[in-house]
Amino acid sequence: MSKKPFLLNDDQMQRFVRDGYIALQVGMPVDYNEALCARVDHILDTEGNPGNNIIPRVPELQDLLDNPVLQGALLSVLGSGYYLHPHRYYHGNDPGMLDQTLHKDATTYSGDEDIRDHRCRWVMVFYYPHEVAPPMGPTAIQPGTQYYETLSNDPDNAELLLYAPAGTAFLVHFDLWHRGRGNAAPVRRHMLKLVFGRTAEPKTPSWNATSPQWHTDGGDKHPLLWRSHWNWLRGESHRPASDTPPDPNQVPALVEALGASGEADALNAAYALSAVGSPAIPALVAALREDATVRRRAALALSLIPGADSALRTAAADPDPRVRAVAVDALAEQPAQDASVAALVGALDDSDPWVRRHAADALGTLGSPTAADGLARRLADPEAFVRHNAATALMKLGPSAAAAVPALIPALRDPDRYTRAMAGLALRRIGGPEATEALLDTLLTERWCAITNSVSRF
Repeated sequence: MSKKPFLLNDDQMQRFVRDGYIALQVGMPVDYNEALCARVDHILDTEGNPGNNIIPRVPELQDLLDNPVLQGALLSVLGSGYYLHPHRYYHGNDPGMLDQTLHKDATTYSGDEDIRDHRCRWVMVFYYPHEVAPPMGPTAIQPGTQYYETLSNDPDNAELLLYAPAGTAFLVHFDLWHRGRGNAAPVRRHMLKLVFGRTAEPKTPSWNATSPQWHTDGGDKHPLLWRSHWNWLRGESHRPASDTPPDPNQVPALVEALGASGEADALNAAYALSAVGSPAIPALVAALREDATVRRRAALALSLIPGADSALRTAAADPDPRVRAVAVDALAEQPAQDASVAALVGALDDSDPWVRRHAADALGTLGSPTAADGLARRLADPEAFVRHNAATALMKLGPSAAAAVPALIPALRDPDRYTRAMAGLALRRIGGPEATEALLDTLLTERWCAITNSVSRF
């Protein structure tokens, strides 16, 4: 098998933008999949679910990670330099298990609980080493719901059951609504979930791109949203999502629509306001003082308007921490102006933990080297989700965050598992003798032996 990654094409990327998932036939050998199932069954039966330690417990999964089809899809969606997140999990479905509730991992798993990026910076991979037949409790997804905070009852987003032949991997937007269905079969259903993240914002298409145009054959439910995301993935976030911007006279009605009970309509209003551009900024700033739902949608629209950074910096100093939080979050989507970076660095010391969290995340997204010292301070934050995002931001900065190495080394023993894992990834990307020695010392000390278990202890 060739080791050169097999990149996605324009059609596959546009389906991913629209639907939030794509199926991949990765072509792992039959004997690999059978051995993987047998090994996982043995571990489950003798030790239980190893949780985030599934890869060190089943090191053969490295062969899957090296698969050129999977690598090409990840490279296409996340760009070069993507990383394997420390949250990886075996999702078994034993006979008799009942339906899960529909959920987003962004709001339920323990690494972070406030990830609502429309722009795709995280993905999941669901890997099925055996055929998934109808009675076995297949994973269910709601296509297109990666952009929604609430459950959709729209027939367009009806649940899709992921029946699949052995060796199928589904590449899934991290925020897609999904669940495991009940297993009525007499056998266990296996699924391995891996999470991957982007380290840098797109500058050019990272897939096999042949046309800059967004095709309309996928429907017209969210044309501005889809085209905006498509342009961003191409490194053209400045490119208008609409060839005919809405009339500025529609701004009052569009702002009112931000509070619509139907989330699809509200999101279309937010993207229409972003297409109006600067004439919509004053009304959107005023809407930041509305209820939480309207506030988030107004901030989304502001984040996409070129030149809204000044208004967002003002809002980032608002007396209301809820306004500050969404403004700081929105600044991540604006160009990395010196004044904005300075405002975000100042927000790292805000009294509100969500402002600090969003500031750390935004500085990592913007790739701001001057933020390294401030982010290093946040590695001692009392809130785990702030420390986790500070470590992630430093990881994205890579070598330019070398000044943070003395703070990252003790973070390798943070009580939060994701903070310590992201600190390790940060040290790896920063490199240099001090960072490398500290990382290796920790990894060798904490090494998990793949063949040591409750039956064979030494």
